[in-house]
Amino acid sequence: MNDAYRHWTQTSAAYRAYAEASEKCAEAFATTTPKPDVNEWRHPGTGERRLYINNLLELSGLEYNQYKSGNISSAILDGDYISNTKATEVRDWLRYAKVWLDEEDTLHLKAGAWEPRAMDSDDLLNRVRQCLRAHGITNQ
Repeated sequence: MNDAYRHWTQTSAAYRAYAEASEKCAEAFATTTPKPDVNEWRHPGTGERRLYINNLLELSGLEYNQYKSGNISSAILDGDYISNTKATEVRDWLRYAKVWLDEEDTLHLKAGAWEPRAMDSDDLLNRVRQCLRAHGITNQ
């Protein structure tokens, strides 16, 4: 960092206002983002540590209502209504998917051979990564 930039960041009222606003935005995002339910696991032989994320359905952004039978009656993904069929695909895919964070802060996904039409694996990992970052679990 050069001296002129350091001087500007220490004395500029505009920079202080930006820093305060940025901090408030980060706090607001952390309070509105669902907190990941994390379970730590260590491999008994190698000592490898994994943090498994257990509440994928909550972190996915899928909201749905269901009948007593368990079938979905209406669903919203990211504020947009989606078909019940697509919502069922996402719900069932997430039910059996596993996401974990390894010691190098890399997210891994183990899921079925198919992906639902409304959400792919990259989308899910990005959503999980945002929640982990917002709650200080990873810097990635």
